[in-house]
Amino acid sequence: MEFGSDSSTQRDAERLILDAVARSVGVLLTPNRLTLRNGAFVDVDGVATDESVLVEVFAHQGHLKGGQRHKIAGDALKLISIAREKDPPASVRAGVRRSPDHHVLCRQELA
Repeated sequence: MEFGSDSSTQRDAERLILDAVARSVGVLLTPNRLTLRNGAFVDVDGVATDESVLVEVFAHQGHLKGGQRHKIAGDALKLISIAREKDPPASVRAGVRRSPDHHVLCRQELA
């Protein structure tokens, strides 16, 4: 059985979104595994070299389904949790692309 989606297309779109966010904030962003104070680790789509900017990316076409909404919410919670462990807190961004003409860049500065 063949499905209509191709994960390589999604990965390519997510890379383009991450590059656009990097240009927007003026820092190099690369995927990275960060270790939390409790020893747990998390994978983050884009991390600045000094860990001052954290980015999660989600690319999707069409309407979001329940599980996809939960993934975005989970990614946001993950970023906020990591950012609060940083001193000073990291800047959090989420890049979302739902279709070629619908882009969202969310930014949150934590105090």
